[in-house]
Amino acid sequence: MAINITHEPQEWTPVYNEMRFVVGSTNTTQPNFRYVADVYISGVAGYTRLTCDSNVITGYGTFDISSIVQAHISHDLDHTLYGFQRCTNSYKPYIVRFGEQYGTNPVVYPNLKDTGTKYAWNASLDPVVLETYDYQDYTVGLGGTFLTHQPERQKFVSDTENRWLYFINDVSGSAYYLRCTTYDSAGNTLGTYLVENPYQASSSITQDKLIRVGVGVEDLNNATLASGSQPVITSSVQSYKVETINYALNNPSTSYYFDRDCTARGQAPVEIVFLNELGGFDMYGYKYRRDITATLEREYVEKNNGYLDGNSWNQDRVNRGQRQVYTSATDTLNCTSELIGEDNLTLWLKELIESPEVYYHNGAYLIPLVVVDSNYHKLRYKVWDMMWEFKTSFRFANKRKRQQG
Repeated sequence: MAINITHEPQEWTPVYNEMRFVVGSTNTTQPNFRYVADVYISGVAGYTRLTCDSNVITGYGTFDISSIVQAHISHDLDHTLYGFQRCTNSYKPYIVRFGEQYGTNPVVYPNLKDTGTKYAWNASLDPVVLETYDYQDYTVGLGGTFLTHQPERQKFVSDTENRWLYFINDVSGSAYYLRCTTYDSAGNTLGTYLVENPYQASSSITQDKLIRVGVGVEDLNNATLASGSQPVITSSVQSYKVETINYALNNPSTSYYFDRDCTARGQAPVEIVFLNELGGFDMYGYKYRRDITATLEREYVEKNNGYLDGNSWNQDRVNRGQRQVYTSATDTLNCTSELIGEDNLTLWLKELIESPEVYYHNGAYLIPLVVVDSNYHKLRYKVWDMMWEFKTSFRFANKRKRQQG
C-alpha cells in the first residue's frame, strides 16, 4: 500500500481560505476503498478523522481541513501590554496523517504518509491574491512584510494611541529589535531607540512563530528599551519611523512613519481598533464629526389603576394602569473621517467595514462594537472624486438596561 500527496498548502496558510490536500493511492481498486485523513492540531488532544471516496475518473482524493483548524484559532489583542508579545491564539501548528480503508469489512490503515508540521493563521485573503500566494510574502524573516495593509505613512494625534504591527516570525533573529527613529519638524534626527524582542527564536520555539509589537505613542513610551531612554515620543517629536532589524542592526523590515497631526483641534479622534484580513489588529482614528444615538426597546404590562381597600375601590392618582417592565437602550456611534484622497487608504478601511471584531478605544478600555453599515464604496478614483469622507456607524455590542417600573 502506498499513499502520496500530490497537492498541499504551503508551510503557512490563511485558515479562512481553503486548506486543500490532494492524495493518491495504489489501492483504489480495492472494495469499499476510501481515503483517510487524521488532522492533529498542536495543543489539542486526539485528532479529527476525515474520509472521502476516490474520484471515479482520476482516483485521487481531496480534503479541505480549514473548518477543523478554524475552530481552534482566534486572535490576540491587549492594549495594556507593551513591546513584543506572542500571539499564540492567532495560529496553530498542525499535521495531517493520511491513510486508507478498504475490504469487504473495511479495515483502516492509518498514518501511511504525513505532511510534517505546517501552520495556519487567522487570515482571509482575497481570492485574486490567492492566485499568486506565497507565504514568504507574509514573513518578515524571508523578505516579507507585516500582517497589515495600512498605509506606510500615517498621522498621530493622541499620546494614548495604541498601534501594533503583527508578523510571522519564520527566521530566528531576523526581527531581533524594533528600531524607532524620531525626527523634529525640519526632519532632523532627534533619537534612535531599540526595543528587544525576547520571542525571536522561531526556529526552535513554536510559541515564537507569530508576534506583535506595539508602535503607537503610548506603546513606545511604555516599552522597556534596550537602547535609549524614555520618553521616546516627546512634544518635540514631529514624526517617527518604526521597523524591525536583526541582531547586527541591519536588514530592516518595511518601515512605517507616523507624523504628528498639527491640524487636530478640540476633541481627540475616535480610535477604532479592528481585526484586519491578515489576522492582526489595526487602529484608525475618525477625526471629524461624531455622535452617539440611542434606540430604546420597552415592554409593558397592563394592571388595574387602583386597589381594593376593604369594601371600596381606592384609586390613587400615582398608581399606574400601565407598568414598564423592560427597558433597554442600544447605542450607535456615528463617525466621519478626515477628507481622504488616497485609494490605498480606502482599500485598507474596507477591512474595517468588513471586520467581525471591532472595538472603540476610549483611552482606558476597549469597548466591543458591531459595524452597522452593510454597503460601502470599496474603491474611488481621484479622477472622479478628488477628496471624500469615510462615514461609518458602529453599534455598541452590549445593551444598556434599566430598572423595572
